[in-house]
Amino acid sequence: MAALAQFEVRKILRMDSYDPVPLILFAGLILDGTVRAGMTITFELHRRQSVRREILGIEYVDYVSADETLIGLLCAENDPDEAELYSDCCPAGTILEIDA
Repeated sequence: MAALAQFEVRKILRMDSYDPVPLILFAGLILDGTVRAGMTITFELHRRQSVRREILGIEYVDYVSADETLIGLLCAENDPDEAELYSDCCPAGTILEIDA
């Protein structure tokens, strides 16, 4: 099944100021399609192992050091090291698939 949208990652961050659970922010650009809360980000973590994360919300992100405004996809965090792991697996420029 083809992805409903494609998202180019620029940065992945942990946002621990949200209650009741910290969030992971996938900051980047929507390249194709429409993205809404409730959709799912899918990407390969390791060979034959993929990750699916539900999008809880979408926000604009001012990336001041790069002088650009990005789209932020917010997902719940399961582990404090999760954002760092995802950032290692999805460096800037990685294209993620977004599905219903």
